[in-house]
Amino acid sequence: MAYYNSSLLRIMWSLVDSHAQFLRGLTDEAIASWLLRAIEDQVYIHPAEAEVVQAYIVQRKCLIRDLIETQPPILSLAIEPPAHPTPITLAPRCAEA
Repeated sequence: MAYYNSSLLRIMWSLVDSHAQFLRGLTDEAIASWLLRAIEDQVYIHPAEAEVVQAYIVQRKCLIRDLIETQPPILSLAIEPPAHPTPITLAPRCAEA
C-alpha cells in the first residue's frame, strides 16, 4: 500500500477544483502531467514521491474528469455597454428660500 502525502493531495485537489475550466480541454495524460508540474511549482517533491503522486493521479483520472466536467463554466464578467445609452437626466435644483 502506497503512502500518500496529505498536503500534496490537498494541493492536487485544490488545483483540480480551481482550474477545472482549463483542465476540461486537456486529455487525461495532459491533465496528469499538468497537475504534477503545478504541484512541483508550489512545493519540492522528491522524485520517488513524484512517482507516487503521478500514480495517484492516473488511478483517479476518471474521478478527476468527472469533477471537472461537472463544474459549471465560469461566467464572463465582461460588461457590454447598452446598445442605446440612456441619457442621464438631472433633477432640477431646489430653489433656495
